[in-house]
Amino acid sequence: RIWAGLFPASASHLGDKTFAFAHFDCDLYRPCVDFINFFWTRLEVGGCLVFDDYDWPKTLGVRKAIEEAGLEVTEAVDFQAIVFKRGA
Repeated sequence: RIWAGLFPASASHLGDKTFAFAHFDCDLYRPCVDFINFFWTRLEVGGCLVFDDYDWPKTLGVRKAIEEAGLEVTEAVDFQAIVFKRGA
């Protein structure tokens, strides 16, 4: 399912749902931190988070938020970053 809207308000009804995939495209540090904090704990093992504009020179906040969270990044094409949640 796709839930569109402005995050984090658009996630208020998601409660304790778990996710296999979530995509972030905001370019700013604080919303990226909020996205990681919300979805990482709800992400299923084997699931992934995709971040737009990772390592884009004009949007350094995305990379900073990912690095601060200690997430392991697999870079894809066109400045996209993919983070997989691996089992313990």
